[in-house]
Amino acid sequence: MTSKPARADVITCALEIGLPTDLDRLAEAGDPARGFLRRAWYAAETRQGLCTLLARRRDGTPVIAIPTRPIGPSILRARSVTASYWPFRSFPMASDATEAEVAALLGCPIVQRAIGPALRIGPVYADDPGLQRVVSVAPALGWSVLTRELGTTYLQDIGAQSTQDTWPGKSQTRKLKAYERKLHEVHGELRLRVVTGSDWSDQVWRDLAEIETQSWVGTQTDHSGAKFINRDNLRHWQTAVTDPVIASQLRAMILYASDRPIAFSFDLEAGDVMYGIASSYAEDMARFSPGKIITIHLITQAIERGVRTIDWGSGDTGYKRALGATAGPQIIDIMMVRGHLLAAAIKPRWEMTRQSASLALAEGLAASLGELTKASAVRLEHVLFPGLALTAAAAAMSE
Repeated sequence: MTSKPARADVITCALEIGLPTDLDRLAEAGDPARGFLRRAWYAAETRQGLCTLLARRRDGTPVIAIPTRPIGPSILRARSVTASYWPFRSFPMASDATEAEVAALLGCPIVQRAIGPALRIGPVYADDPGLQRVVSVAPALGWSVLTRELGTTYLQDIGAQSTQDTWPGKSQTRKLKAYERKLHEVHGELRLRVVTGSDWSDQVWRDLAEIETQSWVGTQTDHSGAKFINRDNLRHWQTAVTDPVIASQLRAMILYASDRPIAFSFDLEAGDVMYGIASSYAEDMARFSPGKIITIHLITQAIERGVRTIDWGSGDTGYKRALGATAGPQIIDIMMVRGHLLAAAIKPRWEMTRQSASLALAEGLAASLGELTKASAVRLEHVLFPGLALTAAAAAMSE
């Protein structure tokens, strides 16, 4: 660990290799809706160079912890907030953190050397508490904040629906009974299992993977977005539940027909918010609406536990609107860049495309060097550009 005061009256800052236990303390002291941003949330990251930017008050109390990994050409020394699951590549911050403390961390020489000229934060929600505080002070410290939008989330106010006695309602109740009756008649006894806390096991992961394999995700995609048949993504969840706190926040509702797993909903509950992470059902069961069976039970039980809001994420808005969900915050990807020339070069590559962060940084650096050497007799790009091109190509394939 390297530490140094960053304005002696405000904080001390440090660059710690790996993931400090301060992450857990900050998750508990921060926004309850981000209470899962604990050490185990980030621990599945296997790439080299993982380190955490850390701010502590003079009494040793942690204020901000930003886990990061290298990104882009090594010549840049740029970094990105890490986390295996998007759109929560965020970081924990104490609820009472001040702008002065955030600014002191970003202005700390140790931190500036560590993150070089660029720091990526995202994908992340536009209303993320940590992101908002960092972005609010960054421009005054010489950072350009580049933003690209990736989608709109949809939120269902089940607290209001329960108060107004509109859920599940007579129509949903009739539909549920009809769905379950037809499924039972053809495929036998139905069983609904809720997994959380100490219930996570190898068999549970196998059941979830079996359903996903037989779903459209397993049969019609390259599995990059699969949660359980993609081993890298599965490792994130298996690592996360080694923390008892996160294990109790994650929930899986699994529907079985004659002991065969046929549908699931996999969700994360923090504070009074439940985030819908993934749901799938076996394609050969589609005509029996197992997904709708799961959804009706899921919402009903969430209301009983005191959940106020279900965040259904982005995409496929039809069924979400039918449930009563409305547009929520944008999912965005942020690149904070120091140096106006580099920021100007990266901006169109970042904001107007979906290309990888590594490739945007490599191309931006190449463009910046080109501008700097236009009037020079020494053509630096003859030396640097071939290496940058190779770096960019490797980065694009690995990110």
